[in-house]
Amino acid sequence: MKFSILAGLKVIERYNHSVDICYAGTRFTPLGTDATVAYSHKDLSIQNNFNFPIKFLLEINENTLNISFLSTEKINQTELNITTQNSNNQTIVIVKNKQNQHINTSTFKDLTV
Repeated sequence: MKFSILAGLKVIERYNHSVDICYAGTRFTPLGTDATVAYSHKDLSIQNNFNFPIKFLLEINENTLNISFLSTEKINQTELNITTQNSNNQTIVIVKNKQNQHINTSTFKDLTV
């Protein structure tokens, strides 16, 4: 998910986890930039909004998943602005791009209460 929004692709369908799945030292992507996928229930759908084709290249090497994009044109990485708010026993994460366009909002339950 993070790689898609950094590339400027449009996220059509996305579900965040209900709780933060990472613990100290295990975060693999900023909170609010991951996605839940559950067969036949929840999916991640991304649209290529460029005027040239792109291809996802996924490689698994032991315990590591590497994701790359292949394209006929250069894809510039966009900057993200991520804000976090805590209220009512939950964490709300808002992700916007450099142009201040809303990418997504994620709500996570606080299990420490």
